[in-house]
Amino acid sequence: MINSLRNKYTAELALLLMTIIWGGTFVIVKDSLNSISTMLLLALRFGIASAILFPIIYKKIKTLNRQSFWAGTVLGLILFVAFAAQTIGLKFTTATKSGFLTGTLVVIIPVLQIII
Repeated sequence: MINSLRNKYTAELALLLMTIIWGGTFVIVKDSLNSISTMLLLALRFGIASAILFPIIYKKIKTLNRQSFWAGTVLGLILFVAFAAQTIGLKFTTATKSGFLTGTLVVIIPVLQIII
């Protein structure tokens, strides 16, 4: 009983921490846009993420077939366009509004999937 309560509170604390980090990134990105351009910021974010992930997935890249490679490329481009649109939009609105719109999409997308 005590163990399950500890697991529950640990999970809730982790969720709260992730929410604070996620929400904080909007403020950080908004402030960063005062110093550098949108595309440079995105290049740095994607570049750092790639550098961190590359050693982890290096061996799996060798086993990719052509279809998986192109599917991943298309999905990556869509993700980049989404990040670019969100970051460009953040230049013209507050971090709070941007975070709210993004959070709202998390709820709306599954509903749209059911409808479509």
